Amino acid sequence: MNIKRTLKRLIDDTQYVAALEKQNDLLKENLQQEKDNLQKQKEDFRKEKEQKVADEEAQYKKRSRNYLRPIADMQKWLLENYEFRYNVITDVFEYRKKAEAEVHDSEDAIKHDFEIIDKYAINTIAIEVQEAGIFVRDHFVERLIKSKYAQPYHPIRSYINQVRGTWDGKDRIGDFLRRINHSDYCQRMGRIWLRAMVAQMAGYDEKHANSVMLTLVSTTQGMHKSTFLRSLLPNGLRDYYTDDFSLNQKGNAQRKIVEFAIINDDELDKENPKKMPLMKTLMQTMKPSFIGAYKKNFNRLPRSASFTGTSNQRELLTDRSGSRRFLILEPDGMINVDHIEHDQIYAQLLDEVEHGEPYFFSKKDEKEIQEHNQPYYIKTDLERTVASYFRAPEGGEKGEKMTADIILKKLRTMHVKGVQDITLNPFSKILTHLFGKPEHTRDGNLYLLKEVG
Repeated sequence: MNIKRTLKRLIDDTQYVAALEKQNDLLKENLQQEKDNLQKQKEDFRKEKEQKVADEEAQYKKRSRNYLRPIADMQKWLLENYEFRYNVITDVFEYRKKAEAEVHDSEDAIKHDFEIIDKYAINTIAIEVQEAGIFVRDHFVERLIKSKYAQPYHPIRSYINQVRGTWDGKDRIGDFLRRINHSDYCQRMGRIWLRAMVAQMAGYDEKHANSVMLTLVSTTQGMHKSTFLRSLLPNGLRDYYTDDFSLNQKGNAQRKIVEFAIINDDELDKENPKKMPLMKTLMQTMKPSFIGAYKKNFNRLPRSASFTGTSNQRELLTDRSGSRRFLILEPDGMINVDHIEHDQIYAQLLDEVEHGEPYFFSKKDEKEIQEHNQPYYIKTDLERTVASYFRAPEGGEKGEKMTADIILKKLRTMHVKGVQDITLNPFSKILTHLFGKPEHTRDGNLYLLKEVG
């Protein structure tokens, strides 16, 4: 009986243990299933959240596209109908309708009909955009116009590039300079100066500036001196000529040698002699340093300008050592300023510069300029007195060769004021200033002169 009970107890215990193990397995299975369900819920929640974000982004992009579509339409319409550019010299934006881009002027050259973009232009363009069925705020129109879609534009360099390589081989510079006078001096020196002007405009030499002023002198008014100097520039560049120039404000003067192609100092003889060193400094300045209006940084633009001048007085120079900076020409008569072939003249000058013709004055040229400029110095009272008694022969006239000593004795004999106490050496310098260097002979230094009256 004991054995049976024991066996029965063992069997019951075994069944109990098996039941417990089975129950544990079921619990584990239920726990794993709950864990899997929880994980699935988390994954579903994550996917639902991601989908919601994606849907929101899609809706945002859709709304953005709908919001930006008028701006995109405006951009497309403006660029199809207008051209925009940024004038780096004047620091203004310009525009023109594309339909007007190929309008030609009377010389059959493309007319530069770009206009400045001001408030009136902005409003007009904004209204045209609305009339095209595109509704955007005005500031979007202005923002596009004054952006990368306005290409930087240097009008002077642009013109030079336009005529480069177009010269037909016919010389026009000779006839152009003969409008001033027919002298060999005008032909030789004038050609060099004109090449220097074009080289300056083209930025051909970044180390040297056109440091010589072309100066037209005539005691007779109404000779078209200023008009001729203005006509040095073609019609499309006339805005880059100025005779509004003052040495009283250095920064303003430096700004103008960047903003203009020709700076004309009208009535040069009226300039304060004390300001002339500043003038010479400006003529030699290659990279002017100044801060433009409403700007924070110093100027980075290259110089474009060449200097010209006019005078109704023959006596205008004061510094004899600096006279090589002035190429003085006297018109034979009224200067003809009509029918100037600017494109071909500029093309020829540029071709000559690029093929090695001189566009700067040599030491020999400068010496000749200084000798040529002798009659244009402001004379002292004594120099005027001497000039009233003696002059250089003209037009094949015969003169008399005399030493300074003989001339001085003649003046003293006539009791001329101011010559009694002067010594021979300074008197010789006066004669050289007035009449040029003497001829060196065995009999001394001889001046070829003719007595006045």
